[in-house]
Amino acid sequence: MQQQSTKSDPDNSASIPPFDEIEKVFLDAGATPDQLEDIEWLVDYAATEKLTTFAALAKAIGVSAATVSKVLRGKYAAAIGSFCATIENFRAQAKEQQDLGSVVYVPQLSVVRRITQFCDLTRITKQIGIIWGKNQSGKTKALKYYADNTPMTAYCKLPAGGATKPSMKRLALARGGISTRKSYEELREVILQRFNPLWLPIADEFHQTIKGTTRGHSFRSVTIDRFREVRDECGCGLVICGTDQLPEMMEDERFKDFLGQVGNRGVLRMRIPTAPTKKDIELLAGAYGFEGEPIGNTAAIVRQIANENGIGKLSGYFAVARRLANKAHTRLTWKHFDTTHSTLASWAEGKFEEAA
Repeated sequence: MQQQSTKSDPDNSASIPPFDEIEKVFLDAGATPDQLEDIEWLVDYAATEKLTTFAALAKAIGVSAATVSKVLRGKYAAAIGSFCATIENFRAQAKEQQDLGSVVYVPQLSVVRRITQFCDLTRITKQIGIIWGKNQSGKTKALKYYADNTPMTAYCKLPAGGATKPSMKRLALARGGISTRKSYEELREVILQRFNPLWLPIADEFHQTIKGTTRGHSFRSVTIDRFREVRDECGCGLVICGTDQLPEMMEDERFKDFLGQVGNRGVLRMRIPTAPTKKDIELLAGAYGFEGEPIGNTAAIVRQIANENGIGKLSGYFAVARRLANKAHTRLTWKHFDTTHSTLASWAEGKFEEAA
């Protein structure tokens, strides 16, 4: 469907009307029963997911807010067919997501406990805390869980490229109550006013800001200095998190001029191990619905994935296995995991089972 600028329609942020009103519009436009059924499903989906505006619904289904607004208000009748085709595609994907099941998160995991303790200590001591570890080790989800469940915590994921204002916008949105429609200097001033010693800002994906930029050494240093400034001027702690490259960058001569100042202040440091504990695996498997422990070769494969790729990758395998069980309307067992692993391993090698 052709996307249209949201600027052309001032009503794209208005509330979605009830289906009765929308149905009349579509009937007047000559919509078919199947198209009406698609629209009714979409309105129900919006209500279930608490998408109350045209803009929110548009973002979910991947079309412009102007298109959603105009079609549902009867101002774009020519697009009804293509719009309903978009709904059908989105509906099929939503069904697949439903079969996959809800995202499982286990707050009892060791990575959550370690990061909670570390963040609490960083807040109390007003230090800069540095966390690093490989991808899929559970850092980001643990930091988000901490921020969601601990008042006066501002978690933000920094953009690649090192651009200062987008980074400050993300910090402002994480803090809340700060309009981002300001000049860079105004935004900087308000951020410094709104943080105090009780707050803990968390800057995740810190390595991306450093290595991702192509704009030069001095430009990167501004972003780093802004976060350091928040900590120094507001008297609060600061947690920065990244991959294993982060501590290496702290010591790299190319970055030492600006990262050294942060590193010198970062008394608190913690590396998150890739491999989860045995208890972590048991907790995660139980949360997905597996009964009992894996044995033999299955146990060895589970441990290998966990040790080499982290708990995030293992969770992905468990999610696919649960989907297989759900689609077959059977209880989840470790056989579903075996099937998942063998199938994905075959695909990775370019081997595919021919249909009968």
